[in-house]
Amino acid sequence: MIDWSELGGAPPPLVFRRRPLADAEEVLVLSYTCDLGFFEDVCLPQIRPTRARTTVLYDAARLTGRSQRDQPADYLALPVACRNGAAFHPKLVVIASATEAVISIGSGNATASGWHHNAEVWTHLHLTEPTVPQLCHDLADWLRRLGDILWMEDIGRERLERTAQLLRHRPVAGTSSDLVLLTSDHTPIMDQLRPCCHVRRARGWPSPRRSSTRRPKPCGRWSNWYDPSRRSSC
Repeated sequence: MIDWSELGGAPPPLVFRRRPLADAEEVLVLSYTCDLGFFEDVCLPQIRPTRARTTVLYDAARLTGRSQRDQPADYLALPVACRNGAAFHPKLVVIASATEAVISIGSGNATASGWHHNAEVWTHLHLTEPTVPQLCHDLADWLRRLGDILWMEDIGRERLERTAQLLRHRPVAGTSSDLVLLTSDHTPIMDQLRPCCHVRRARGWPSPRRSSTRRPKPCGRWSNWYDPSRRSSC
């Protein structure tokens, strides 16, 4: 049994390491910048025992580390491009089966920096009940819309569709939920935040006006899970 209170804010590799879904069918990773060498060395070995199909979609202009080895047929890494010329900028991980799902939304790209060195933010939603919050179906609908928004190979659309089917397999709970999914494909996110009382922005780099502002340091709680000098292990 996984103690999710211990994984609050943890980066995706630690979630993969705990293998939260023994019967996972699909693992979907969406990232802006991507280091495939890092993902294949650190994350893929933790996913393979579940026998889930693994799909990584990343912005075609933001590949920083290339694949270093031949991969099995159930692993797919694809570049994508927005049809309107914008950047493909999500940071999302979905681990799904017909009866369970983990949805992780954060700020870090699928690189050693984004998933280890930087101070990033991650929220994990573990869905195990017979019903799911509306957010789960909203996410499925957004994944399906990506097929029209992005240039990608057909197999990428098929993987998105299958993940969407799993997220929609269970009905929406009758009770309302405070969870809301915001996407920018129709309306800017800031316009959707207007009902909020306050929106604060954190600045992580030195500001000319505030010399005391410091670059954020890696979160000490998760600082030891990845050793770059030992690329063969997690």
